Amino acid sequence: MNIKKKSLRFITICVGVLILITLVLSAVAKRMEEADKTGTFRFDDNWNYLISIKIKNSNSISTYYDNNKNNVYILAATHNITDDMRGKTLSFKTNDAYVDVYISESINISDENTGIFSKDNAYNSSERIYHFGKKPHFGDSPGNYTHFIEIPNDAKGSITIRIETSYKNSFLKNYNFYLGTKNELLRKYLSIEKYFIISGCLLFCFGIILLVYFIVNKSKKTVRKKIYYLGLLSIVVPVYSACPLLFTQFVIKNPIGHYYIKYLACFILPFLVLGYVDTIVKMINIRVERYILVAMITVLTLLHFTQVAAYTRTMSVYFAGLIILIIVIMIRIARMIKKLNEPEDKEEAEILAELEENEETNVLE
Repeated sequence: MNIKKKSLRFITICVGVLILITLVLSAVAKRMEEADKTGTFRFDDNWNYLISIKIKNSNSISTYYDNNKNNVYILAATHNITDDMRGKTLSFKTNDAYVDVYISESINISDENTGIFSKDNAYNSSERIYHFGKKPHFGDSPGNYTHFIEIPNDAKGSITIRIETSYKNSFLKNYNFYLGTKNELLRKYLSIEKYFIISGCLLFCFGIILLVYFIVNKSKKTVRKKIYYLGLLSIVVPVYSACPLLFTQFVIKNPIGHYYIKYLACFILPFLVLGYVDTIVKMINIRVERYILVAMITVLTLLHFTQVAAYTRTMSVYFAGLIILIIVIMIRIARMIKKLNEPEDKEEAEILAELEENEETNVLE
């Protein structure tokens, strides 16, 4: 059965609304997870923070980053282990950072000799109960992650969380810590994301259906290429918008793989949008903009895999380029619409002139 124009219009509206809802729900869920100040499991009291910045080209030593290339930001947060912490799970989220967690009776955050800001082996290895961050083959970010650290029932002394990153924008001077059982914390996070999960899964399934329809009916001339782009957009948008959330961490177990999927989706989306625009505004050729987009992505990819500058550091340039391309396309579309209206305006002017001339002739007669 062929999709008629009215049906296609209805499908387009449905996909557009679902995409908008999914993007909004993703942003809201991310904001709630980052800024929730009244959560049932909030655990922000009595943390002692120390910050150290390893200045670029200095003699200071960082554990995971090379501070001969960039500044390295390290935060240590320590809390005395109390009865209500034992046997519970501590949870928090980091971006582009390595994390080590220590439990020790001897570590004191006010002691300058603890070695918390130097090489990792300054601590007794038996005191470290948790580590996150596998050094990637390319780039320097271990990815974004929501951590769940189980505190032993017999834990004594203090717990120290050491966070190291070379990304200033990803560095925080304090973190949102949550304490509870792991199941309670998971329910908390997923309850924040549940509306996005429903919307995103619905949009994703809708995209699969549209792509299957397009593939099955590809040989028919009546099938429209809009279906193809709508299907791909319905798949890529929820993937991209899910990246900041805990839900994706369970779907994609590898943080580095998650990292690349996020940027791959970010690179694909503009091509899909341009392709869809091309099916609507057929009188304007956006081939040049596509070539520019390909060139931008190629340059950023070369910089990343040659270890000159990782994707994380160059995305601001990419988004700036996208904004410029959008402005250029909008200007071109506006000019095209103006040219299409000019003949109509000219015809109207000629008709008015002819009417005025006829009226003058009638008056003279």
